[in-house]
Amino acid sequence: MADIRCPAPHCNLAWLSTTDPKVLLKHLHMQKRTAYSDTAPTTASMATGVKAEKVKHPVVSTYGTSKEWTYFVQCWSQYKHAP
Repeated sequence: MADIRCPAPHCNLAWLSTTDPKVLLKHLHMQKRTAYSDTAPTTASMATGVKAEKVKHPVVSTYGTSKEWTYFVQCWSQYKHAP
């Protein structure tokens, strides 16, 4: 069985000739979107070690009001679920 090679330059992906054409088109589309898109990270940006800023945790005063406490609880809930 002959392989179907990815048409992009420097791409080493290949699929079996028995691959369903619909599946093959999906694979090629995903390959184009992920490996050759403008939004794909470059090796230069990955090598610099740029990291996202950590989310700061909310703080509350011991002398706060009940409204401030409610607001803190809401913020804390969002903080716990932040990436």
